[in-house]
Order: sequence, then C-alpha cells, then structure tokens
Amino acid sequence: MGQVLAGLLVFAMACPVLAHADTELVAARAAELTGKIADHHPRLLIRPADLPLLRAFFKEPVGAALGRPVLLPLDSRRLTPEPAPARNDSAEGTRQWRSGWKAADEAGSTALRYALAWLLTENHAYGREAARWLMQRASKARGH
Repeated sequence: MGQVLAGLLVFAMACPVLAHADTELVAARAAELTGKIADHHPRLLIRPADLPLLRAFFKEPVGAALGRPVLLPLDSRRLTPEPAPARNDSAEGTRQWRSGWKAADEAGSTALRYALAWLLTENHAYGREAARWLMQRASKARGH
C-alpha cells in the first residue's frame, strides 16, 4: 500500500511538468501548422501546393484503386428535384421544409464531391458536373 501511495505521489508531482510539456508541444505543433497553411483559408482541405502530389498519387495504380470508391460516377446523375414551397405552422410545412433542406444538402454535397474529383483528376467532365450541380443549388437558393 505504501508503494502505491509513493507512486501516486511521484505521479502527482510530475503532472504539472507533463502538463507544461503538453502545452509546449501543442504550441509548437500549432506554430508548425500555422506556418504550413499561411496565406490560406483556415478551413481549406487541400492547399494549392498539395495538388501536384495528390494528382500524381491518383494517377498511380494504388491511388487510382483507393480513389475509385470515392469518386462519383460520371453518369449525368439526375439532379435533385425541387421540392414544393413550404407552408408555415403545419406538419405538412415542416415535411416540405425538411424535403427542401435535404434536396439542397444533396445538391451541395454532390457538387462538392464532383469538384474534389475534378481537382484530383483534372478530368474536365467532373468540373462540368460540379458546375451543373452548383447551378442547380444556386437557382434553388435564389428561389428560381
């Protein structure tokens, strides 16, 4: 029992040192990452400097195999149909609102996936599909 208490005492005395070391580690890592993403949007997933290596990876057999399940097929998917306008203060209005939100979310995420595929593969067909889905999303946002 005495050895356990002694071990706990040593651990408790070391905790502030470990916490201080963690703080320094986190600060150093944050500074490193901040330097790497300087002059880029903070939520940017892929920096322009990353694209050549990613594109080269996706042209290799291993990268192509890994990317295949992620890339949407270029089959001119049918655009999400526009839902009916929602009526307020009713269960039907809530259902219509959810249907509209789901359609907008699907259009936006599909456009994003096609845009990412275009960035990685440089296949212009993916870019055209991304634009087609974005235009549909934009027309819904404007109410047309």
